[in-house]
Amino acid sequence: MKKTILLLMIILPFYLSIAQVIKGTVVNDAEKPIANVNIYLDGIKTGTISGSDGSFILNLPSKNNNSLVFKKDDYETFTTNTSEVLNKTLKVVLIKSKEIEEVVIIPFTEAVYKNYIHFFLDSFIGYDKENVKIKNQRSLKFAYDKSNKTLNVKAPQTLIIENKNLGYTIEYNLIEFSANFDEKNNPICWHQLLQRNKKQR
Repeated sequence: MKKTILLLMIILPFYLSIAQVIKGTVVNDAEKPIANVNIYLDGIKTGTISGSDGSFILNLPSKNNNSLVFKKDDYETFTTNTSEVLNKTLKVVLIKSKEIEEVVIIPFTEAVYKNYIHFFLDSFIGYDKENVKIKNQRSLKFAYDKSNKTLNVKAPQTLIIENKNLGYTIEYNLIEFSANFDEKNNPICWHQLLQRNKKQR
């Protein structure tokens, strides 16, 4: 009997010396508990999840140098060194991850070209369409964003603009043309141009 007690007295301090515990709670930046957070040692299977009140207890193997990871969908993952948090009571704050903005691609279509070509020409070269013309206007590409009520026009080719009144032809690079139709009676337009060459007729 004495041998059994002595053996227990020897084993128990040894077990206590290798037992390593991390405990605490996981909350958001509003101090509200976060449940079902995956809490684990990086690279091995040891882990647990936080309870409904955000609390957790994790028993670690001895001589562990792995990082401790707190991970949950829609939150930024938090990682810390186990040596810094052993046998301590923690309060881990997880921050909501920023939502990725959805990129909406607005197509350039023939229908938009037909609907807005006259508006574009009036805004871009004026109302004298008999004497001022874009000779390759079919190369223009039109896109209309319904949600923002914005018209965008691009010119993959250099535009050839003929002005019969002034007797010359101009080559222009159209970088960007945009019109905002939020103001129904007075759309706001702007465009960027690069003049390349002017040829006398």
